[in-house]
Amino acid sequence: MEFISMDFFYDGIHLKIPEPESIKDAYKKALNLDEKIPFPYWSKLWPAAKALALFIAQNPNLFYNKKIAELGAGLALPSFVVAQFASHVDTSDYIHDAVELIKTNIKINGFQNISARVLNWTNLKPNEYPEIVLLSDVNYEPSGFDALYLLISKLIASDVSIFLATPQRLQGANFINLLQNSIVSTTNYTIEINNSSTPISIFHLQNQ
Repeated sequence: MEFISMDFFYDGIHLKIPEPESIKDAYKKALNLDEKIPFPYWSKLWPAAKALALFIAQNPNLFYNKKIAELGAGLALPSFVVAQFASHVDTSDYIHDAVELIKTNIKINGFQNISARVLNWTNLKPNEYPEIVLLSDVNYEPSGFDALYLLISKLIASDVSIFLATPQRLQGANFINLLQNSIVSTTNYTIEINNSSTPISIFHLQNQ
């Protein structure tokens, strides 16, 4: 997918992110060419990602010298923020275009401790488990809740700490209820984007 990028700056981090109208045009063009591509949700900087980035910046002690993975990363803002504290960050998405843009932004920022790869998080292997997993707005599709719950359960059972950032959607309430026994703490934010306020919860999950 070919699109125009624009600059985004956050707390000393410089990211190239897709210009929204350019992404719309590229997506329509792909459909007109009968290309089978998923809707580019990855190309938007979502409120949950901003909230998770803010949480990381406010709680760096939780991430110092840790091996961290962000799954379903999209534009990977949390990965770039946490890389300032972590020993290594493995960031991934199942969309090739998202990963290529992450790689571009790794070069722009000069990070030596971030790697990016194409990965469907359902294919994460136990020998790839890090110390901490970041999940930002991944629980938006009810049809994927079972697979996501299975992954989270496996990670928690392997003593992986998880930080899940999610909007307070009604459709996601039952999913969060399934995680209650693993929730160590909850931090709430209200994120303002384009004159719109979005309540976001950050859940810290781990084996108890």
